[in-house]
Formats: sequence, structure tokens, C-alpha cells
Amino acid sequence: MNYGRAAGPDGITIEALIALGEWGISQITDLLNMIYDNGEIPEEMCKSVFIMLPMKEGATECSLHRTISLMSHLTKLLLRIIMTRIRGKLRPEISNNQFGFVEDRGTRNANFYTINDHRKSD
Repeated sequence: MNYGRAAGPDGITIEALIALGEWGISQITDLLNMIYDNGEIPEEMCKSVFIMLPMKEGATECSLHRTISLMSHLTKLLLRIIMTRIRGKLRPEISNNQFGFVEDRGTRNANFYTINDHRKSD
């Protein structure tokens, strides 16, 4: 998690969580494991604050604004844990020919794969 990020609706910054030290890690781990095991996220962790930011100074129209959402850092931790666990389970199921939306694979990998594949068939 990056330092200096705005707090979500719970008002807890990442710096505050880090300041709790080992005791905080233990408490957060217990909380997130409980949520993960019973599958119920507390309502307070599901709330977000939406903020409209102007793209240009003095913007008055909605189309000239972008929206950001501030959510709890604890929710972000939980989502990152779930995402990591899902990736670990799905990775072996993804074909070697799949390049889009796969970590460490992209268009360059697909182009290189295609070029080498054609060379093998010549």
C-alpha cells in the first residue's frame, strides 16, 4: 500500500495501520480471516466516498470532471488478498496461448509467440 493516500469513509490512513505495528498486523489478520472464512463483509467496509475532480480549472459541466472513489484501506487489503488467492488458483488453468489480461504477458509476448510459432512450421 502506498503512503500519503487519502483515508476512506472510516478515516483510517495506511500510516495509522502501520503505526499499530505487530499488534495491528495480528488484529487485522484476525479480522480479515474472519471475513474470508464466513464470507460476510461488514457494511462499514463496503462504503465508499465519491469525489468529483475537475479536469480543467473552472470546469462547470459534469463531462469536464472525473470521479474518484475513496474506500477503506482495510477493504483494499481484503480485496488484494482475495485477488492473490484467486490468481494462484486460476494461473494453472490459463492456456499458454492466453496473453490478454494475464500478469507478465501482453501484446509483445503474443507477437513473439506467433513469430516463433510460424518459424517452427517452416
